[in-house]
Amino acid sequence: MSRAPTGAAESYKNWGIEMNPSPPPFQPEQPPTVEYPRNLRKKDIDLNVIGRSWDIIKRNPWPFVMCGLLMLVPQFVLVGIVYWMMLAELMASGPESMLFSFAFSGMMMVIPLATALISGPAWGSITYMTLKEHDGEAAEMEDIWHGFRENAWRHIGMYVLYNIGVVAGSMCCYIPGFILGGLWLGSSAYIVEKELPVIDAMRASFNDLKPYWIMAGVFYFLISLLMGAGFIVCGFGVLVTWPMAYMAMALVYRDLSDPGPPVSYPGVDYGDMAQPPR
Repeated sequence: MSRAPTGAAESYKNWGIEMNPSPPPFQPEQPPTVEYPRNLRKKDIDLNVIGRSWDIIKRNPWPFVMCGLLMLVPQFVLVGIVYWMMLAELMASGPESMLFSFAFSGMMMVIPLATALISGPAWGSITYMTLKEHDGEAAEMEDIWHGFRENAWRHIGMYVLYNIGVVAGSMCCYIPGFILGGLWLGSSAYIVEKELPVIDAMRASFNDLKPYWIMAGVFYFLISLLMGAGFIVCGFGVLVTWPMAYMAMALVYRDLSDPGPPVSYPGVDYGDMAQPPR
């Protein structure tokens, strides 16, 4: 009889049995992971949305420029008519005429309201195209009619109420107008993406921006300057800067409603809120 090997590992190997001399390290059971809800993340207004809107319009300018034309041409026509009427009254009665004063004060109210049938849906189209571009799809020329096909009357009503609120606030030393304009800047996006009624969309935007009302007012002031800056470039620059202002509003909405991919946190159950809102 042959002598058995002295080492235990060598013995098992000779008998056809594999033995691991060092057992695997202890692996504790990992707790389940869930997606942390996006609407509980820290949010803020990123002023760089103006630069991002410029990047979008450089990449795909024509749909946005066409929407700018839809919004601006009726306003230019009405401005010309109102100024002609004011000039006629000025020459007839002098600058101290009561009618002249009322015409000058009411022009800012009348023009946006008179053009709401076109400007409201056009704003909706700009919002729709901006959200498409942000989400990785290219805006197309036919998209300029989206606001006229989908929820057109809601866009019109929102545009009217938005301008009434901003103009009325601006009559109180301007600052309330800037704040209201900033707090309501997501109204169009709520109509486009959530299909909310006018009042609900404006209320949802107000509640979203309310914690950042100071930055919202600053943001609206900046995009107001942007809209006016286009007139410096022979007037034609407004075809770019005007849509950019509305594009920046839509990007602020997207940043607040969808700030990025969700983050996983182990062992925390958030229930239904774990599903990212869309």
